[in-house]
This record gives sequence, C-alpha cells and structure tokens, in this order.
Amino acid sequence: MQEMIASIVHELVSKPDAVKISQVAGDADLVVYSISVDPSDMGRLIGKGGATAHALRTLVRAMARTRNQRVYIEVASSDGRKEVI
Repeated sequence: MQEMIASIVHELVSKPDAVKISQVAGDADLVVYSISVDPSDMGRLIGKGGATAHALRTLVRAMARTRNQRVYIEVASSDGRKEVI
C-alpha cells in the first residue's frame, strides 16, 4: 500500500524528491502512514477544498478494505505543519 501512496503523491507534487512516506503506527486493524512533502507542495497534495486529499483517502481506504484494515494518512510539511486526511 505504501508503494501505491508513493506513486500517487509523486505525480501530484512539484518536488517529488522531497516526498517521504513512512508507516508510523500500525497493527492488524489500523495502519497510519505519514507523508512528508515540501511546504510549497502542501496545497497541491491537499487540493482546492481538500478535494485531492479526499480522493487519495478514498483510494487508500478502498484498498485497505480488501485487507480488512483501517488506514489514516498524516501529511506533514518540513516546516512542521500537519494535516490528517
């Protein structure tokens, strides 16, 4: 799942080299991924009105359902701002 998230996020941002994705928590039922992007790419990842983040969340949750898991995605920029999508 982490690879799928990475491939989507790399296509959305203007600085794909700054993207870091890691699994920060997880057990059999719940997995939390942290996505770190350049501060200038935060808006691209969240999207207008959160539309891009909502689409990403929908894709990831659909994939997680096939594995009987719940997934949360935390987006952080290098300046310390965080969003949970």
